[in-house]
Amino acid sequence: MCASPDNFKFSSSANKKKLLKKTVTKINEKCHLNVFIGEFSYPSGKMDGPFASWNKKVKGYKHDQQGQADIYSDVVLWGKTHGMAGIRYWAPDNKGWYAMSMFEFSDKVGTAKNILQNHKEIIEK
Repeated sequence: MCASPDNFKFSSSANKKKLLKKTVTKINEKCHLNVFIGEFSYPSGKMDGPFASWNKKVKGYKHDQQGQADIYSDVVLWGKTHGMAGIRYWAPDNKGWYAMSMFEFSDKVGTAKNILQNHKEIIEK
């Protein structure tokens, strides 16, 4: 049975990007299914308050707009040739989560961050 939790045991201390790749690959191999990532995000700045635990960096990616854009680009490009059916970026609806968003917000106006500005180029590669 491909959905058994025993088929998908990974160390929680693993690099999150490696863990994502390992999980997608294992689902492909064991279940013969492409994977759709329903929510993906990476902070472009510091997360505060109850979300401070989300400040863990993935090696090679800063918590700034470029780091956010780079990890998204790398995951999408890898996924196109490794069994990912698609990816939907997480749309935070709480002010405390704005660092995870594709937009900067000021006076109720959203301005695209680097991640969104590069999105069309990424998906067309």
